[in-house]
Amino acid sequence: MQLTIERSALLKALGHVQSVVERRNTIPI
Repeated sequence: MQLTIERSALLKALGHVQSVVERRNTIPI
């Protein structure tokens, strides 16, 4: 059971990081 919780948390973290990276790429440096 603990493994599924860690997997869901990992997926959520990955999604958050991906959204941040995409948002950062849209901003011209």
